[in-house]
Amino acid sequence: SNKNFIKTNAVENIMTVPKKPQPVYAYTKKGDKQLLEKSGLIPKYIKKKDYGLTPEYLLQRREEVKKAQEEYDNYVKERMREGAMKQLSGEERHNILQVIKYK
Repeated sequence: SNKNFIKTNAVENIMTVPKKPQPVYAYTKKGDKQLLEKSGLIPKYIKKKDYGLTPEYLLQRREEVKKAQEEYDNYVKERMREGAMKQLSGEERHNILQVIKYK
């Protein structure tokens, strides 16, 4: 083919936008480098919309626990009410005491 690959490659390289270098930091005096993003020094999580909010699954779990506790409390109250002694009115109490007194 009649295509001049050297010239075409040179033109493509001249026209391209240069890549931004990845931010790195040197962690030894010899110049050993590591990516800055993986180091944890860049605050990437605090920029999220839901930073500091309680996750949805924890809110749902809290509601479930609260509902289960209320159901348990209602069950216990009902059982206590069923097993509790019956409160007598004044008349009934007086009649029973009279019957016991005459025996």
